[in-house]
Amino acid sequence: MNDDMHENELDILIMRVVEGDASTEEWDTLATRAAADQSVWRLLATAQRDQMDLARLGRVAASVADGVDAPVPRPQPAPVATTAWTGWLGWAVAAVVFLALVINSLTPPQPPAEGGVQAAGLAPIQTAQDALRTYLRKGQEEGTVLSAEPRRVILESRPNPGGDGYELIYIQQIMERAVVPSLYQIEGRDERGRPSLARYRPQRIGRM
Repeated sequence: MNDDMHENELDILIMRVVEGDASTEEWDTLATRAAADQSVWRLLATAQRDQMDLARLGRVAASVADGVDAPVPRPQPAPVATTAWTGWLGWAVAAVVFLALVINSLTPPQPPAEGGVQAAGLAPIQTAQDALRTYLRKGQEEGTVLSAEPRRVILESRPNPGGDGYELIYIQQIMERAVVPSLYQIEGRDERGRPSLARYRPQRIGRM
């Protein structure tokens, strides 16, 4: 129990340092803890890196959101908590970036003469759907893609500006898994209204 309390206190101390809110006394406390345990500096460096990654993804998500006109959904969906939507959006941006990296990694410097991009042992990639199918298949083989939801969430429909038919704006859902070194959760906001992050610790079973 005492170890857990000390770990939680250290997490809070590190997050205050990372967010720039630590007092001189808190800095001294952190230095004292680090003098006794050098891994404290590693935890601080990891937290700073995670904070920078979160800020970068937030900027990317904000720039994407600025260029999208949010439609009024019909029918009205069930309300979603703001923190849950923020977390989903961050993962969605990361997934898009990761998908782009995977597609680029499957693209050889010189495409074959037949006109389709083809990676070793894979079908030719000629369209975005080909690339998506390749990503899903490879992800399932590697255990990072669990399933792809066949039903799509339609956000908007309108007449096709290029001719007959309709143009659909929809979300295609993919269930994936990832292994990360650490997780953070939002625990309220500070006096400046900024989200306060704390390292997430799963419940331990069987400890007294």
